[in-house]
Amino acid sequence: MAGVRIPGLDRGRLENPVRRLLGEVAAVVDHWRCREVPRWLGGESSGGVFRFEGRAQTDRGVRPWALVLKILRDPGDGLDWSVEQRFYQSRLPTLLGSGLRSPACLGVETPAPGEAWLWLEDVEDALPGPWSAPQFAEVARGLGRFNAETLGLPELHDFPAWLRGGGLPTWVEGRASHRSFVASTEVWGLPLVRKVLPVSLRTRLLDFWDQRELLLEALDRQPQALCHGDAHPDNLRVVRRGRGGTETVVLDWASMGRAPLGAEAQAILGGALVLFRADAAEAAVADAAIFNSYATGLREGGARIETAALRFAYCAAAGLQWCLDLVSWVLLAACDDPFRRDMEAHRGCSLETMLEHRALALPFMLGLGEEARRLLPALAKG
Repeated sequence: MAGVRIPGLDRGRLENPVRRLLGEVAAVVDHWRCREVPRWLGGESSGGVFRFEGRAQTDRGVRPWALVLKILRDPGDGLDWSVEQRFYQSRLPTLLGSGLRSPACLGVETPAPGEAWLWLEDVEDALPGPWSAPQFAEVARGLGRFNAETLGLPELHDFPAWLRGGGLPTWVEGRASHRSFVASTEVWGLPLVRKVLPVSLRTRLLDFWDQRELLLEALDRQPQALCHGDAHPDNLRVVRRGRGGTETVVLDWASMGRAPLGAEAQAILGGALVLFRADAAEAAVADAAIFNSYATGLREGGARIETAALRFAYCAAAGLQWCLDLVSWVLLAACDDPFRRDMEAHRGCSLETMLEHRALALPFMLGLGEEARRLLPALAKG
């Protein structure tokens, strides 16, 4: 063995998922190495993600293998840290729309109270760079079918404790502390920030954010489905399959829960913009492709919802989930040199380049939030 050492892990424990992966009940691991998959601003419930690769002696000779161990731990914040564990132990992975799937689960262990080990398929991304509108559209259509399929599930209507209802309100509440920082005239007055971000964006952002309770109440009245909750490109892997085709593997089901139809789709674009995985100048093209394809997927899955209500939920969730995040981290980087260096190293570009991206992305996402606000009176009358 080489690389990272994980307490409690030995050859015998590793051989179980390797045997499932290879379909060889007598495989013997004779070599392996492990490295931790780097994270940036990772979730509190994650005890780490580790990639293993090695060789095994099998009835068909020596075979290479690779797999992933994701360790979940209870952070003690009162939220259900075991959502992803329960997802893999349920029938839900079989309900993803065609062209989408979750990683194959090779085993679940609970080595200690408040801890779970998920042994998962290693998925190599065939598209690590920015996504195009057709790629966004393909994922949105599959997620639309998945959301439609879940509308009648007992898992949704019985609402067991392990499904996080109200994921967006929880997210918004968690961002409340960002408002005072984002509102700071001193921060917006920093030379680099002032050079790139118009101060008018600050006013628009705060005006929109202060309407969040009204929008959240309206979202709670919309048709609800079971959603992944965080389907941005860092949680999506495009993989090759036979005859030149592809499929998308959806990772990280820790945020799964009840959400209004439409909220799922907006995370594809909003998350891509926050994570610099989409061209902000092409956001309108991606938006149209995602929304229309998601609506198509819903219809294919049997869901019926008025276009105006669907667009409202999509736009409101987009503004609430992403507008503060689009600027809070880059503004913090402008104030904190160590954080800036870390962020620049992780993203592979300068802070000024990131701010220029935000100068395009933030007005677009704010525009979606403001569109939801304009749709709200007609929605209430309906």
